[in-house]
Amino acid sequence: MSRNLIRLIIGGLLAIPVAGGLFFIMQYLILSADIKLDDSKQRKLADIHMPEREIETNVNEQKPDKVDDPEEPPPDLVTPDVAMDMDVEIINIAPQAAIDVSINATGMSTGDGE
Repeated sequence: MSRNLIRLIIGGLLAIPVAGGLFFIMQYLILSADIKLDDSKQRKLADIHMPEREIETNVNEQKPDKVDDPEEPPPDLVTPDVAMDMDVEIINIAPQAAIDVSINATGMSTGDGE
């Protein structure tokens, strides 16, 4: 048998009495609790209720007048002429960033508050 199977069997055999013991201990704790409840220090909560009132509905609501359509449509916008002639044969002369990342283990366990 492999070691994992042996460990599983030993763990299962130890888990059964532990679970049973916890079950009986919890039953004992529940039965030994104080059965009498102390009713002497009760607080009375205020009764909250809504007063009855009549709800008024307005069924004769006046609707606003319909807005007339405008007589003339808005003028068309003039589209500007844009020259779209671009030279795509440009050499990229942007500077290249050289990044030197040196990571060491001296600051691994520090934080902001330490």
